[in-house]
Amino acid sequence: MEQYNDMFYGYNQSLEKTKQNYKDSTNENLYIKDEGAKDKQLLYSLIKQYNDDNGESGSFFGFISAKFKSKASLLAFLKRVRGLVDNSSLLEAIEGMINSLENSSQKEESQANKNEKQIAQPLTDPVQASIMATKYREYSLFAVAKSQNKNHFPTERSIVNTTSFKNLSRNELVKNFQADKFYSLTSTQKQALFQAVTDEYLSSYGVEPCAVNLVDLPISDKSVCFGQYNPNTGSISINKNLLANIDSADEANNQYLPYQILSTIIHEARHRVQFSMLNDKNLSDKERLVVNSLMHPQENMSYNSYLAEPDELDARNEALAYIRQVATSQQGTDNSLAQFYNLAKENEMQNSKNPVSSKVMENFPDIYENTYLRQGQNYNRMQQEKREFSQIIRGNYQSLELAKRFEIKKPY
Repeated sequence: MEQYNDMFYGYNQSLEKTKQNYKDSTNENLYIKDEGAKDKQLLYSLIKQYNDDNGESGSFFGFISAKFKSKASLLAFLKRVRGLVDNSSLLEAIEGMINSLENSSQKEESQANKNEKQIAQPLTDPVQASIMATKYREYSLFAVAKSQNKNHFPTERSIVNTTSFKNLSRNELVKNFQADKFYSLTSTQKQALFQAVTDEYLSSYGVEPCAVNLVDLPISDKSVCFGQYNPNTGSISINKNLLANIDSADEANNQYLPYQILSTIIHEARHRVQFSMLNDKNLSDKERLVVNSLMHPQENMSYNSYLAEPDELDARNEALAYIRQVATSQQGTDNSLAQFYNLAKENEMQNSKNPVSSKVMENFPDIYENTYLRQGQNYNRMQQEKREFSQIIRGNYQSLELAKRFEIKKPY
């Protein structure tokens, strides 16, 4: 049980740090969708856990204090939830705890406080901030539930009919992401394809498949949240904004978009596999590294640090490995998937993630080894399609086409 409480400590602390970092950098509060509902859910989950303990933990104040690694993070949580409860006795108890914390002169010198004194890199991108804060909030709720029930592993079952893709091999499924096939699918067929890919991948690891939902996730001029894994519902979310301008993508025959969706599906499905490992006693060194990352997250809330957490490295490495393996088996046919792999590999090699030890790097070769697929060597077209994709999903395709026509008419 203690290992899951440790997981809760770290993620709650990281959520507070992310929000404070963003406020310090932008002078604005970070809005997290449905945060109030999640905070209320967490409060009542803690109350239930305390009641089930039959008072063996002493006072509720002592019990709830033990669930937070610092008084500052507990105080912030209590101030958020006091406006969410309508029970007068509970509200009175919350106000009493707030007053006690505010009037206390005791100074905590825990590792979390020391980390808070460190200067994190400014976090000014609202999409990046939202991604990290949402992840830490969701994982903390999972940790609380896991501490109550070691078999806790929710699964939202899909209601999508995948019959038309049911018996296809992995290679055959991925061929449906080639632009000429992908854009000929109806919206219903696309969702069935996403679900079928997820089912095949999770089943290959012996993990129960879960639903894939199209959800409105953050997008800005600079960043996109492509998808999320939701451990508290056992479901995968894909940003429906990726498909909002599908007619423009179809008109451009843009290949990058369907491959990016495929990569996102595998990335998020890998997070589900990671959570399935929490009760496993026979883990490899790499799996222990990932599980330890889930239970003891880094508290430096720069985005570079987030990118270097082993569970995130593992998910990105798995998506690359999946694409590499399929592209290798498709040699001599369509090389676009190999081109996508090489471009994704290049982007990974150049991204700003924090450095890790050579021992950690060895576990994620598709991220850290400078080896590209020969059949995808010329990926200039895919680079162009990535830039085009960025404009399409933001609804700028028409202006992009006008710019191209202007370029053609420009005298030399």
